[in-house]
Amino acid sequence: MKTNRKLVLFAIIALTMSFSSMKAEDTYNIVPAMSSIQVLGTSTLHAWKMNSNSIISTAKVNNNTQIVSSVFQVATNSLKSTEGSMMDNIAHKAMKMKNFPAIIFTIQSDKVNATNKTGFEGTVTGNLMIAGVSKPISIPVNVTYLVNNMIKVEGNQPLKMTDFGIKPPTAMFGAIKSGDEVHVAFLLVFKK
Repeated sequence: MKTNRKLVLFAIIALTMSFSSMKAEDTYNIVPAMSSIQVLGTSTLHAWKMNSNSIISTAKVNNNTQIVSSVFQVATNSLKSTEGSMMDNIAHKAMKMKNFPAIIFTIQSDKVNATNKTGFEGTVTGNLMIAGVSKPISIPVNVTYLVNNMIKVEGNQPLKMTDFGIKPPTAMFGAIKSGDEVHVAFLLVFKK
């Protein structure tokens, strides 16, 4: 009887120690003032760029390298062109902003490729929804540990508008045409 009690007590202590040694997941919230997304494209007239720092996101991270869950959301109308409001209106209409007011990326998994003292390189995989069309995508990222419990996530991903049901915009009665491929560059800063 004493042996059974000792075994039960030992099992309880061992389980408690193993659970206490597991690092709880940390929640990181985006710092919009330090974060930005750029969409870079071309047209028959010139290269163009749209920017936004109106990003909503929270990430749950284990052991400072494993993303447990994260959703990124950018309001479509927050994407502003360096070419002015006419370009904004054309782009927002092409992205079907009235029906789909946000661009959403939901991370489903991640893979760490290389680590060092200052951060790590990896790939995040998830679903990207633009203009109501959701596609699986893998994005290479560089993560840097910053001071004050902050992390910086950077990446660049080429996309085709037509993959998301977006007809590349035109202007001047079709005389100016956007290229189908765009590059989405992001710099995201999160704070624990």
